[in-house]
Amino acid sequence: MEGGIVKVSSEGKRREEVVKFEFGDPETRKADFTKPVSRRFVRIESTKNAGDGKSLAITEVELW
Repeated sequence: MEGGIVKVSSEGKRREEVVKFEFGDPETRKADFTKPVSRRFVRIESTKNAGDGKSLAITEVELW
């Protein structure tokens, strides 16, 4: 994944966009929130896939 949007929700229906991100260097990739967010549901939507764009891979996600 080269770009995306992180959205959060308390009940799983209405989602609030908290950060858009675009990655360049294939090393450690981070999308930092500008302020702390406390919600039950997190959605990561891809806006730009790497390579041929036919598949998507995320190896690790850390939320705290």
